[in-house]
Amino acid sequence: MIRLEVSMKTAVLLTGIALLSGTCFAQLTPEQKSLDFQHLAGLYAKQYAPYEWKLGTYGFDLLNLVPWLRRIGESKSDLEFYEISQEYVNSLRDAHTSYYLPSDFTAFLGFTVDSYDGRYLIDAIDTSRIAKGTLPSELAIGDELVWLDDRGPGDWVKVFSGFRPVPNPLTVRREAALFVTYRIQQYLPRAHEIGENAVIWVRHRSGQYHVHVVPWEKTGRPLVSAGLSPTPKFSGHVAAASPGEEEEIPPYMQVLRPLRTWRMLSPRQALTTGDARPVFNLPPGFVQRLGRAQLDSFFSGTYASEGVRIGFVRIPSFQPSSKFQALAQFSSEMTFLQANTDALVIDIMGNPGGDGCYTQDLLQRLIPYQFQMIGGEIRPTRELLIAFRAAIDGAKLSRAPNYEIAILEAVFGDIEGAYRENRGRTGSVSLCSVTPNIDPLLDRNGNPSAYSKPLLVLTDELSGSAADAFAAVIQDARRGRTFGIRTVGAGGSVNGPFYAGFYTGGFASVTGSLLVRTVPATTRDFPVSQYIENIGVRPDIEVDYMTEENLLKRGRPFVDAFTRSVVESVRGAGR
Repeated sequence: MIRLEVSMKTAVLLTGIALLSGTCFAQLTPEQKSLDFQHLAGLYAKQYAPYEWKLGTYGFDLLNLVPWLRRIGESKSDLEFYEISQEYVNSLRDAHTSYYLPSDFTAFLGFTVDSYDGRYLIDAIDTSRIAKGTLPSELAIGDELVWLDDRGPGDWVKVFSGFRPVPNPLTVRREAALFVTYRIQQYLPRAHEIGENAVIWVRHRSGQYHVHVVPWEKTGRPLVSAGLSPTPKFSGHVAAASPGEEEEIPPYMQVLRPLRTWRMLSPRQALTTGDARPVFNLPPGFVQRLGRAQLDSFFSGTYASEGVRIGFVRIPSFQPSSKFQALAQFSSEMTFLQANTDALVIDIMGNPGGDGCYTQDLLQRLIPYQFQMIGGEIRPTRELLIAFRAAIDGAKLSRAPNYEIAILEAVFGDIEGAYRENRGRTGSVSLCSVTPNIDPLLDRNGNPSAYSKPLLVLTDELSGSAADAFAAVIQDARRGRTFGIRTVGAGGSVNGPFYAGFYTGGFASVTGSLLVRTVPATTRDFPVSQYIENIGVRPDIEVDYMTEENLLKRGRPFVDAFTRSVVESVRGAGR
């Protein structure tokens, strides 16, 4: 699954926040905690776009502070304050909203577990720990963790599930499973309340049981108390901030950037993204094209099955280091695959999202006819109005292209209208083009240049935000079928992180808009809706990768299943 030799270096990205403050044991006063909680609540009251949706769907009213302030007043410690604040934010069940502790403390046992067929199996091992003698050499991929300290992994998952605000229960279970052996105080206020070692009981694949004592490898400084007057310094973004691209964005277009940031923060995705390779092995005879060079934004190649030539492209993230280079690479790959394959598989499993406009650009290269792009319902604030007025003036002074000015003016008009009418959100707004109707890309001869043959998109419970939107557009445009498991349901743009209280030093991210798809989704557990938030994208063909057989066989059953589906599509299209 993941290579923890690399992942240990990635641990810094997981914490995201670096604090220059001492470990102080003085507790905050009740007044200080109350002020900071009201600051946090005010942040969401002003900027949180899906307020009405959450109130109607879950009955949670973030503006009703009476019970929360009572609990804050009765809290006995700063850690209890952090727990209550996290519970308040997590009650929104929103993958884009999180409350983060100002801590860089982590503790790791050297292996991770995940839920396969309802059992918690080891799926990654830090081999360097075995070499150092701090991890038993008997451990192997596929072994089952039966017990850790005073409870089983399923009970630990129940404890940690409350600390993840993700709406999809499958996603929650997988993210909570990570915390069983990887404690991150940014998410878990009491992550440091562990001993020097953990006692684990493992059932090996042979059927034998072994008990091991494994040391926790601890990094960073644990947060025990916020202190009476802390002075935190924010020296970096939480990993879910804004898309990182090399190309300079004109100053007047920066106002759109938060609204185009469709990316969720997930500790498990932070471990697995960055490696463009899929979680499974491709079939024998697979010829790899992209994914060897460090600058490659994709993993791609071709293979054949029953006489059908199949192309494969993995999109690990919608946040490339260079948008210009990634688009050029994707365009070139589509040209090759159009000429040399009969069908195409696009893998967005584990993709946490990124830049909404880059997502639209990739879709233009996969849909050979006009389609409608996802829109956003924006939370109107006076600050946004002022920012857009300034951006429009700046664009005109800079003699910006007419289409950029038109986009800014169109978004401003919707925000201004909603603000004047005192509405909680605008209507659906096009954020990357003047209208949501996106024309296909054309070649020099005026013919569509997008890939036009049968298409299959692979999704799972870690495909979120822009990946949610990508799968939704493929479905709504009837471009191809989706295969796998329901996506996260992270349907919005993310703002922040923001300071969420001076005294406590916490940070929070806020959902600033709701993404709206073209075709309403009908599900068993939600009302019919065009929103992606909470609902996610339900696959046309449901097949779960998270089985013991897939883990042990490197995904061969899963690959065989989607390959059969592709072959059937090609043969069906030829009739």
